[in-house]
Amino acid sequence: MDSKPYRAFGYLVMVNRFFAGEDLNLPPVKDNRFSVGDSFPYVWMYIDGTVVSTNTATGEQKVRVAGDCTVTDPWPRGEWLVSNATDYDVLCISADTNPGKTPPLPSVAPFVMRAGESRTIGKGTRLLLAEGQIDIDGVIAAGVRPIEFASGDKNVTSITDSYGLVFL
Repeated sequence: MDSKPYRAFGYLVMVNRFFAGEDLNLPPVKDNRFSVGDSFPYVWMYIDGTVVSTNTATGEQKVRVAGDCTVTDPWPRGEWLVSNATDYDVLCISADTNPGKTPPLPSVAPFVMRAGESRTIGKGTRLLLAEGQIDIDGVIAAGVRPIEFASGDKNVTSITDSYGLVFL
C-alpha cells in the first residue's frame, strides 16, 4: 500500500493505493475485513481500479469502481471482506485523522466528469480534484489538488475521466 496525505479546505485527506493481493491493515480495515455499524466515520471515494467486497453474513457483494463514493452509496451494516484482485486507489477522509474537527467529517459530494464532458462550475465551489485532468477556462488542473472557484463561474471540460469531492 502507498498512502499520501493532502490538505483540502481544512481537512486532512489521504489518497491510498492498494496493490493486488496484499493484505489490508489500515483502519478501519484489519486482515482484509471491516465492520459497518450505526455509524461509519469515513468518506471513501474510489478514484481508480476495481475492488470487490463481500458481506460475511449475507454473501452480498459490492463492486466498487472509480466514481463510487460512500456518501451516495453507503456500505450496508455488517462485516465486509475485501478481495483486492487488482490495484485500486481510494480517497479517504476519516474522523480519526481529523481529531477535534467540527464536524469530524466535512459535508461533501462526489465529483465525476467523464472525458470530453463539459459543465459550468459556480463561484464559491470548493473542489478537491483527486484523479484526472480538467480544463478550467483554458487552465489545466491535474492530479490531487484543491481548487476554489472564487472569482466567478467557470467553464470546465474534463480531458480525462476525473474524480474528486466537492466540499459543500
